[in-house]
Formats: sequence, structure tokens, C-alpha cells
Amino acid sequence: MRLSEFSTMFSRPKLFAALSAGVALLLLVAVGIYGLATGPRQPEPPAATTAQTADPTPTAPGAPTEQPDSDVRQPVVPPVERSADPETFARNVATALFEWDTASGLMPLDYTSALLDVSDPAGAEQAGLASDVATYLPTREAWTQLRQHSTRQQGLMQEQVTSDV
Repeated sequence: MRLSEFSTMFSRPKLFAALSAGVALLLLVAVGIYGLATGPRQPEPPAATTAQTADPTPTAPGAPTEQPDSDVRQPVVPPVERSADPETFARNVATALFEWDTASGLMPLDYTSALLDVSDPAGAEQAGLASDVATYLPTREAWTQLRQHSTRQQGLMQEQVTSDV
């Protein structure tokens, strides 16, 4: 190959563009390898606060309460109890759905997750169920407004008394 053919085939703009693309590709590969080598960043633990939240789990009168290692207690979502009896299970689900407390420190999504944990183990209908449950609970914005007043909903599931006449 002659020098004149080489200079026409690779002009300065083409050579500069190829060199720039090569450098960019090398930088991209280097950053990718570095990212794979270091792995994902670990989140920093939240700073400890001195405020204490109320424990929503009931205790028997006179029963000693255990103090956690730290000063901060995290709110606990009331679990939905499983039952082989369909009526009892439906009552437990309804209680979990319609009895909530904005002052507990929980959000509507916490109550929804407790219901999704026991409702559909296969996960086939979880999206529809989550959408249905969301219509029964206040929205996140409404929840924050209700929290200012420590709003609680409870007692909707009363025992049904039937009498044989």
C-alpha cells in the first residue's frame, strides 16, 4: 500500500473520530470493570434517634415488658393469623384491613404487605389484590394528614349474634 492511498483512505477527521471512539470505549470498559469489581454500595445505617415510639403489640396487665437494646422501637405490623376455617380467616383478614392506626408509625403499604403475605402465596394475583386493598386504605397523602390527628379505625368487625326462633 502506498502512502498516497493510505492518506486518502484515512483522512485526519476519520482518524480523529476513530481515535476518540476508541478512547471512549476504553473508558467505558474500565468503568464497567471497576463497577463489577467493587460491587454495589452498601447503604449507610440511619443515625440513631432518641425518640421512642409506642409499641402497638398488646401486653397482658402486670406482665413485664422487655426493653430493647436501643432506645428506638420500630413499629410492628400486626400479622394476619392464618386459619383452616374460611370464616375465621376472612374475619382475620377483614380485621387487618379495617383496623388501622395512623399514630402507630406505620404507613398504608405496611398494612397492605401484611395482607399480601398471607393471601396469595403463589403471587399470581398479588397485583390485583394490592390494588383492591389500596382502595380500602387511605392514600399516603390522606394518611399523613390523618396522622396529625392520631386517627384510628377500629371495631368495624363486631361479632354477629344469631338467635334461633
